[in-house]
Amino acid sequence: MTDRFQRIPFQTDFAIDHAPSPINGFHTDVNGKLWVLFESGKVQAYPETIDPATAVNIKPETLPHLIKVTKMLEVSLGAKWFYNAVTGKLIRWNVSNPNSPIVLEGSTPTAPLAVWRHTEERNAEATFLFPDVLKRYYDHRLVITKDVELPPVRAFLTSQENILWLATSRGAVRYDGKELTSYTTKNTSRITRKEGFLVDNVRDVIEDSSGSIWFATKGGGTVRYDGGTFDSLTTKDGLVHNNISKIYESSNKDIWFATEGGVTQYTPRRSGLPFYRLTALKADQTYTDLSSNITLPTRGNRHITLYVRGISPLQERLSYEFKIVGLDSPGWTKLSAEEFSLLPTGSGASFNKWLPASTLATQQATHTNGVQQELQNQNGVLCVRYTGLKAGTYSFIVKAFRKDWPYTQPPAIVDFNIPAPFWTQWRTYLPTLMFVSLVLALIGRLIINRRHTAQLRNEMFEKEEAEIQRIRAELDEAQNIQMRLLPVESPDTKAFDIAGMSVPATQVGGDFYDYVTVANGQTAVAVADAAGKGLRGAMNAVLTNGMLHEVARFRSNADVILTDLNAGLAPRMYGPNFIALNLAILDEAEKRVDYANGGQPYPILKKGTEILEIEDSDLPLGSMKSVEYESTAFNLEEGDILIFHSDGLIEALNDDEEMYGDERLKKVVSQMPNDYTAEEVIQYLVEDVNRFVEEAEQYDDLTLVVIKCMSASE
Repeated sequence: MTDRFQRIPFQTDFAIDHAPSPINGFHTDVNGKLWVLFESGKVQAYPETIDPATAVNIKPETLPHLIKVTKMLEVSLGAKWFYNAVTGKLIRWNVSNPNSPIVLEGSTPTAPLAVWRHTEERNAEATFLFPDVLKRYYDHRLVITKDVELPPVRAFLTSQENILWLATSRGAVRYDGKELTSYTTKNTSRITRKEGFLVDNVRDVIEDSSGSIWFATKGGGTVRYDGGTFDSLTTKDGLVHNNISKIYESSNKDIWFATEGGVTQYTPRRSGLPFYRLTALKADQTYTDLSSNITLPTRGNRHITLYVRGISPLQERLSYEFKIVGLDSPGWTKLSAEEFSLLPTGSGASFNKWLPASTLATQQATHTNGVQQELQNQNGVLCVRYTGLKAGTYSFIVKAFRKDWPYTQPPAIVDFNIPAPFWTQWRTYLPTLMFVSLVLALIGRLIINRRHTAQLRNEMFEKEEAEIQRIRAELDEAQNIQMRLLPVESPDTKAFDIAGMSVPATQVGGDFYDYVTVANGQTAVAVADAAGKGLRGAMNAVLTNGMLHEVARFRSNADVILTDLNAGLAPRMYGPNFIALNLAILDEAEKRVDYANGGQPYPILKKGTEILEIEDSDLPLGSMKSVEYESTAFNLEEGDILIFHSDGLIEALNDDEEMYGDERLKKVVSQMPNDYTAEEVIQYLVEDVNRFVEEAEQYDDLTLVVIKCMSASE
């Protein structure tokens, strides 16, 4: 590095001018400038973009002499701090006053690991994390010192939600401005290997464009944090090696992992549903625990702001629908992805700028009694602010959607109430007290009866509220159980291209699909639909899935597996229910399918433009104890496509209550290109169903599994 730019062509031995002093480090700031720290104390900044033709004439910007700078720290608000290794002090530098750096109070023998600053802080308050102490400064004054113990830090970042994350040798550390929280194998691991950290040695941390936090570990692959759970990805999921040193997100939003065995590229799946959550409610203070009803104080609620973060598996922009229940006529506010991107950002000059929701083209007419609804986009977080809410009980409901998709996750809900000030109720009680004082002896019994009636009414209300909460919790648990049954990835077979997808509808059903290895080592595909909704359907699905895996360990024929599975399920089904199930066992060597059907819709076989239905079906499982199931076998040729589906596809309804139907399905499949992959077939069919149903609400799950016979060259 020199005091100027030098353009050196390839395949030359042109000598590079040396700098007058050794370089201690490099730093790239939030504006893309490159900062160079020299041992002599000189600090230089180079521009974000450099024209190769004129680079030799560009001179760097030089800061005032800072003695011996060994580290530079920065926050998104623009302030920069330098650590002086000679004096042990921190120096703050602002671009607005470059010739007057400010020296902060106190000194430490080691450089700080990271710096944190509140996004809404309008003064010069900042918190520095050292290996053994936490220090908070106001301007240049040291105001708080707290002893901490931090392991060696390999990397750190400040997320879009202004959370500081540290990658250390003993796990990940989170700092939100109030407390430090460590995440290790002990407090993140769950039931399966897919959840939590597998090792504690964390080497790198980044945030992708959708807001997910990625951690690189030594020996444990990578871990993704979506704001709720930690999910691990290892060589079993496709990584070339579990020792990862760096993570990088490319311009097309793919995630790249640098490992000891090479580089792995990760591309999000096309069939995923968006994830979204309510992160906070801000009134008199900021509430982050939204799992229970929040009671706000009587005063201090001029503005009530709710924060919603949405994450798409494709990292594409999302649209939102939300409303607040508790007004006279609550209506859905629909916010498209384009409108969301144009909202005020809530930073810089537009810090106090909000967009009234009434200006949106899709806003429904509502009777809000003077309540104003305003919107902001703060670093990808949807902020909805209400002004003028009176005393009462309210529920805020929000959903996020991918473009042209009617399917989504269950809505995110937060309940809160605003009590009425006690001094506003004296007019109600004063006449009653006067009346009671005059005729107390005559109406004593009436007062007792009224109190008893009020008590019964409150008890009934509490029971109804408890029942609503119970049903909501049951639906959430059923949704979680159903999604955990789905396989993480398709089986790796050379003869067949296999893909599957299950999209839950408004009411939780019992659909699932799975890939099973039978006794002779062959791969089996199962598509099931458990009768019943909610937790009952989910429990039947879990029971069937577990018993299917157990029976398959000892059996290799489709008819025998269904017969044994039915014998085990019939006396154990949860309630008077049954389960429909398709089972296909794939012989890769012969490209042959051994197939049995227990009450599911007929699968469709596409051979070029010819469409066939495999008409083989028996009773659903669990309906009778002694049933001998039959199977049929057929060969697949190169390019043949076999489609399994649940009745949620053919029974999908549009706004006119017309069903999608078998005939439309067969017609669409016949027109489908023959060179589609299994994943593209699923996408093709789902998009056609979406066009058919449009905005109609769906009440049954949609499950698809596609098997395509591949050629030897593929």
